[in-house]
Amino acid sequence: MILRKEAINYFKKINRNDKADILKYISNTYITLYKFKNNYDYFYGEMPYSSGAIDKFRLDLIETKGIVLSFPNVYLDTEEINYKHHTKLFNEFEIYNKYQKDIKISNVADLNESVSTNKIGRIIRIDETFQNQNLFNIAKEIYSKKDKIKLVLIAGPSSSGKTTTSRKIELYLQGLGLIPHALSLDDFFKEKYETPKDENGNYDYESITAIDIDLFNNTLEKLLNGEETLMPTYNFLTGKKDYKSKLQIDGNDVLIVEGLHGLNEELTKKVDRESKYKIYLSPLTNLNIDRYNRMHTTDTRLIRRMLRDSQTRGSNASETISSWKEVRKGEEKYVFPYQDDCDCIFNTALVYELSVLKTYVEPLLFSVDVDDQGYSEALRLINLLRNFLPIPSDDIPYDSILREFIGNSCFK
Repeated sequence: MILRKEAINYFKKINRNDKADILKYISNTYITLYKFKNNYDYFYGEMPYSSGAIDKFRLDLIETKGIVLSFPNVYLDTEEINYKHHTKLFNEFEIYNKYQKDIKISNVADLNESVSTNKIGRIIRIDETFQNQNLFNIAKEIYSKKDKIKLVLIAGPSSSGKTTTSRKIELYLQGLGLIPHALSLDDFFKEKYETPKDENGNYDYESITAIDIDLFNNTLEKLLNGEETLMPTYNFLTGKKDYKSKLQIDGNDVLIVEGLHGLNEELTKKVDRESKYKIYLSPLTNLNIDRYNRMHTTDTRLIRRMLRDSQTRGSNASETISSWKEVRKGEEKYVFPYQDDCDCIFNTALVYELSVLKTYVEPLLFSVDVDDQGYSEALRLINLLRNFLPIPSDDIPYDSILREFIGNSCFK
């Protein structure tokens, strides 16, 4: 343990201003420094007592880019380490690295300074404009291939902002002269008695086999051939599909499908690949806490999901934490293996968002009891968010992806 002020002076002395700057925004009188050989460092949460505690890892050299350190995937219950380099994803991170350098927000201390000096309103507007422009560019690319592309598939892991993204892409395409029609994969669920079950005997709605793939493909085939087609609506109360509406599309129409399995070719196997445009989206949080510690995209999604679960499902933070492992397991099986088949990646993260989310999620995290199994994870997130100065939601546009999680979105 050391006085926080002494730690700040130490890090300034060794030219670690990134670390000294972030410690300015923590109110603790004392903090814990960790020592590795002759190096001292600070981390917002607990660290292993010894480097020997981490005995399974892998290093991969990515030519001209650097080194990737990998650990066993805790969500797949395996100690095997398989690293696969995802070039498109890596390139998207590089684009956002440059963007954040351009707006001079590379770490949390930079963000906090913009908050404390009353410059955050401008950062919010720049950030929202940059993200919207990126999505509009995707819409323009789809439009430029309108003679071929008739099916837009939007997929990504939990709490990526798929709903808002799909609504915005519909508006952009309509503004360009196309007529979008949204299809919900939920309407193509199998009858409840046909739904597969997981190893615990629960209905597995995450599995692609929970969808009536033949019905979905036959429906797409008829629509793309210009036939008037009877459309299903899944009734979750009865566990059956109702057929009460019809749809017919023509030359300027485009179908938009948002769902977990959009990138999996099995889902749309009867549609030619050149007729499809696949968008993979995820909040690729690029903000560093300091030079040696980055924000994990998974943490951003977990925090987003807590807020959404609380608002729309009546779930508390403990319930979200306890279900997170199964959510992540489903993503590892049904989303991430197909991300390289996308036509583009859309980053739904906003540089400033965790400072906004903090004000909403902290009360939920503090509600997790000390005896709860999710307490250590709640405490870790509380300690993580302590690094951020809060931002009120007043300046957040009503069409922002953040509104999907904090409320008052213009997309209902």
